[in-house]
Amino acid sequence: MRAETDKIKRDTLFKVKTAAEAIAGDKNITEIAKATGVHPSTIRRWKKKAQSALLNGFSSKNDPDGKKRIPDADEHQKIADQLNEEINFLKRALERTRKAGADGRTNHPPGK
Repeated sequence: MRAETDKIKRDTLFKVKTAAEAIAGDKNITEIAKATGVHPSTIRRWKKKAQSALLNGFSSKNDPDGKKRIPDADEHQKIADQLNEEINFLKRALERTRKAGADGRTNHPPGK
């Protein structure tokens, strides 16, 4: 026989259905608790978690309204230009390194 302090593991589907029933509002929390055998505070917690998950699912970090913002052509060009500048910088640095290596020069002080 189960002690009253033992926790019952509920599967995710049960929690979702119970939270959805609480969100729908057709029954109050007490009625749902009696029908499911789950404590009312647990149902409230599941309801709050479900509502939060729904809100997070429809929102974006970039846009608080939840709409995906598509960069325009100017923004794309700006990003492409910046990346090209970085590529050219790295190419020049690589070429300098190759030349220094071919000449026998290093950037390290003697003895190290």
